[in-house]
Amino acid sequence: MRIVWSILALFLALCFTSLASAASTIKMITTQTLEPSRRTDSIGARVNAMDIGAREHDPTYMLSLRCPLSTSEYISSRIAVLRTHLNDGNDYAIISGHGLPTQSAEVMSQPKSKGCFVMDFSGNRQAVDGFALSENYAAGTRTDWGVIRFKAMPTQNLVRYNLPNISWESIKNSPVPARFAFARGLRDHNQNCEILPSRYQVLTGKQFDGVMAHNCRAIGGQSGSPLSLSGDKDDLLLGIHLGRTWMLKSPVTGRPEFQGFVRVIDGAMVDEINTLVERLP
Repeated sequence: MRIVWSILALFLALCFTSLASAASTIKMITTQTLEPSRRTDSIGARVNAMDIGAREHDPTYMLSLRCPLSTSEYISSRIAVLRTHLNDGNDYAIISGHGLPTQSAEVMSQPKSKGCFVMDFSGNRQAVDGFALSENYAAGTRTDWGVIRFKAMPTQNLVRYNLPNISWESIKNSPVPARFAFARGLRDHNQNCEILPSRYQVLTGKQFDGVMAHNCRAIGGQSGSPLSLSGDKDDLLLGIHLGRTWMLKSPVTGRPEFQGFVRVIDGAMVDEINTLVERLP
């Protein structure tokens, strides 16, 4: 009988936690669910231990952004490299704004040996030498993104994305097929999933315009990962993963589960991306 009461007490505690989570979705999406991964292993680790079985000539669909918090700890997120018209020997990428430390301006201005850097899954890395956040940046909202610049990566078969020319308003009632990485440590895009119709949106208000739900399986540290659409010749960047929140009743399945969110790239965001890239200090 004591075991039964213990199980019942645990069940009620979990229900209470889930109800509290569902009642404060916005608070969660801007705090714990948006935390990129914090790691305490070597900042300069040569190879991502999870990139097992990747072949040398496989495409690399994203890179890792790492910013030091101390001599032994760093914050890690993902970035999507862009195809630009600039011929200046640099690469430019979209990031999730919350993937930067709070003191990002200070960290970015540090010497190359101490500041933020971009790394591929073979250990190649380049220092970040310029960045800009979206206007009116706020974590967990439509402005939770930015652009960084670094010397062109030597990564073989690195995917550089084209930006879309999509009217999300015209397709908001239908799911949009997308591709996403299976796990934080994999460079592939082998997970087939969808950006979900607006009827499944649980984040409402002007600050969430352009933030849509998705059903891709994601884990901590995948903030900034691209959701893309592969074409015959080029890969199209549909949006970047912002985070996820626990819901007692998912609007998609009706079951308790995590719900992921993506900042889709609309026309206004394309214009701002181009402006930021051209004006990076």
